[in-house]
Amino acid sequence: MSTREERDAEGRLNAIDLDAQPDCKRSKTENAAPSSVASLSTSATPSGTAGVERVTGLVGLLEDLSESVCVAALEWCDVNEVTNVKLILEAGAEEEFVAALPIKPAGIPATALRRRLSKMRDMSQCGECAAVKS
Repeated sequence: MSTREERDAEGRLNAIDLDAQPDCKRSKTENAAPSSVASLSTSATPSGTAGVERVTGLVGLLEDLSESVCVAALEWCDVNEVTNVKLILEAGAEEEFVAALPIKPAGIPATALRRRLSKMRDMSQCGECAAVKS
């Protein structure tokens, strides 16, 4: 049986840092991902540039989601040659995109992503309507 001090020390080691930002929200200069995450995020990129900012609109779409979701989203975009979130909308691949991420299909993050994508679709359609009227 361990002493209280040992349990406290172990608890501090296993504690989650709530103030830390996931890699997808850090700037390139402060990006200090663990080597396994860094290799995941850079291995799929030919230029070696890590970060979701490479895909236009992805940073806002993934706001407040975990680092693993950011990495998976970036990998999916790389595999599917997506450079702008608008391409996902134009292709009607929203559900395919959400299904590829490490989140529960009916969970809150998946629902939030679907709503964000829907809002983006609505905004892009309103932009098209305005362009047709002028």
